[in-house]
Amino acid sequence: PDVLVLDIEGQGSPRARELVHILRRSHPALRVIILSAVSSFEDGELIEEGVFYYMTKPAGGMLVEVVEAAGRAALRKQLEG
Repeated sequence: PDVLVLDIEGQGSPRARELVHILRRSHPALRVIILSAVSSFEDGELIEEGVFYYMTKPAGGMLVEVVEAAGRAALRKQLEG
């Protein structure tokens, strides 16, 4: 897959950061979009792990736009590479 939406609700930031780190190592081109019920300072560290986009819930139509943008970015990268 080119895009992954990850809902970190109930996982806590340390577990989410570990999961994102694993995903980035195993799938470096993957665009990871994080959804969180409550924004926290610790969640900001997820962005440093290479998350494509971070947003709080409810995301509504914005999530669709971000997924589409991530898909376009992935396609551009494939065409360039």
